[in-house]
Amino acid sequence: MSSPSNEVNLNDPQIPVRQDLMDGQGAAAGGSGLAVQNAPLGTKLRLSDRTYYYACASASLAGGTVVCAPPVVGSYQSGLLLVAAAAVGAKTLSVTSTGVALAVNSMAEGTFIVATGTNIGEQYRIKSNTVASAGISQITLYDGLNTAITSGAGFAIVPNAYNLVFVGSEGLHTPVGVTPCNVTSGGYFWLQTFGPAAPTHVGATPAGAALRMGTTGSVTAFFATGTLGATASVQPDYSISLGKNSYLAATAGQANPVFLNIMN
Repeated sequence: MSSPSNEVNLNDPQIPVRQDLMDGQGAAAGGSGLAVQNAPLGTKLRLSDRTYYYACASASLAGGTVVCAPPVVGSYQSGLLLVAAAAVGAKTLSVTSTGVALAVNSMAEGTFIVATGTNIGEQYRIKSNTVASAGISQITLYDGLNTAITSGAGFAIVPNAYNLVFVGSEGLHTPVGVTPCNVTSGGYFWLQTFGPAAPTHVGATPAGAALRMGTTGSVTAFFATGTLGATASVQPDYSISLGKNSYLAATAGQANPVFLNIMN
């Protein structure tokens, strides 16, 4: 596979760029439906006036879809996730979930967090994890522990923001980008986060409108009729500004141009 741009290799020669922007699309659209990971999840790709991050899809996605980071599972938060004692330098931890069991590598490239104790706030990148057996999984870290941990429930694990991205809801989930092409379920692809983009608009949006996440992976305007005086709020506290509409009004149901500003 070719590199999307020679500029990328010159500026970031340490990043293995082996996948085109349009790779990962569905076979029906003429793509290869890539199932092989070619870069670490979250790898940043700067291409001219656009920014992309390497991601994996949890389900088949159409181009122009706004997708969200995988949610933090409640049973993996501090107070519920049990971790066995481990010494300084340990890279493998035994964790027990009291709820949903871990699937193999579902936390790969995620974060292990020490939520309480003398080493509170320490964060470690997760390299891999085994499938749960009797509720117990083995988590392997890239780096050994700086401080020994005692067994207990003062820990949490958070999935990588770009691992198994999905169509979420505005009130509960965090948007992380827009798909630039069709993507197969489990496919690896470049997720656009910044610059000129073409997300699907759930309804007609006015020219120059600030945009937020709409329904079913779309964008919508914060206030379609300029009702700032009536609402007394520029943006609801549960919304994140995704960017700005072009100087032309957008048509409902179409992927119209916007300037995306989720992550530079």
